Amino acid sequence: NYNFGGNIASGAATTNGSNPDLTWETTTELDLGIDIGLFRNNLLSFSFDYYNRLTEDILTWINPDMTYGIYAPAVNLGAMRNKGVELQLDHNNKVGDFQYSIGLNMAFNDNKVEKYTNPVLGNTIRKEGEPWDAYYGYEAIGIYQTDAEAAASLHLAGVDVKAGDLIYKDLNDDDKIDAKDRKVLGSSIPKITYGSNITLRYKGFDISAFFQGAAKVSRVLGTEGFWPFDNGQKGVLKMHLDRTIVENGEVVKQGHYPRTMVSNYTNRVQSSFSVLNASYLRLKNLELGYNLPALWLNTVKIAQARIYVGGHNLFTHTKMPDSFDPEISTSFWSAFAYPQVKFYNVGIDVTF
Repeated sequence: NYNFGGNIASGAATTNGSNPDLTWETTTELDLGIDIGLFRNNLLSFSFDYYNRLTEDILTWINPDMTYGIYAPAVNLGAMRNKGVELQLDHNNKVGDFQYSIGLNMAFNDNKVEKYTNPVLGNTIRKEGEPWDAYYGYEAIGIYQTDAEAAASLHLAGVDVKAGDLIYKDLNDDDKIDAKDRKVLGSSIPKITYGSNITLRYKGFDISAFFQGAAKVSRVLGTEGFWPFDNGQKGVLKMHLDRTIVENGEVVKQGHYPRTMVSNYTNRVQSSFSVLNASYLRLKNLELGYNLPALWLNTVKIAQARIYVGGHNLFTHTKMPDSFDPEISTSFWSAFAYPQVKFYNVGIDVTF
């Protein structure tokens, strides 16, 4: 804005640079695969696939010289690589009245940043040699037991730490805790995914099950979900009862969580305490059915009828806290994120 005739007039200025040379990112991929079917009617089949995918010209932002005066424009300087293998094994067979089909699949993926300028981006980082948008934070190594211990320790500048607060490690040994002490804590991109389809049939009965899972993957629980009384009232869950209790400047009950505070910056910065192992195995679908005998159906002019009972998301094995879904890919969950529901169904299919 500027003065014009004694009055303030609205002005305009360039605040962000532009780049007329921006282009689409490009991808180069090598893919090698083999499919094998063995024995009659593909009694045993196997599939193997290897891929190596390089994505280049990803948009990044650079730090210009201070004389540039405004925010720098985006440039095509980033690169990321995904490489891995995918395996599939299927077996189908029939023994008398018993039929079965078993399918197993597994994938291994290695995701890494090949090139990226200006890498530090707060709670995630795009750093060469690390997964894309890897979780980035402090290493939590314990909980202060007394106020005296906290006062004598290294801690984040400007924070009044007390007994019951988290302790962070001085990773670079410079006798202070600051942003330089952060490290890569995990990735939301699974290194391993796997699954299985199983179908069994005996005379008129059949049962099918579908399992899926992931390993070497992490998730971050957002403050409303992970910390009790965030925003003064939200996110209070049963798991928060396992908290550290402090009386007269000393821990009297050691819990999984640090002391409960309505607002406490030092405990809620991203760290290895809040980046969790999200590996899981889940029974996604299970169904049991029975085809009614044709002899019963002919008298009522029905060609085929099948009754069934099933369920979805019936069982999950994971180290994630209760009420949180390891399949949700977003990294900042509130306590109100809607998980996949468990439900049951009963039905009948009739063909006339």
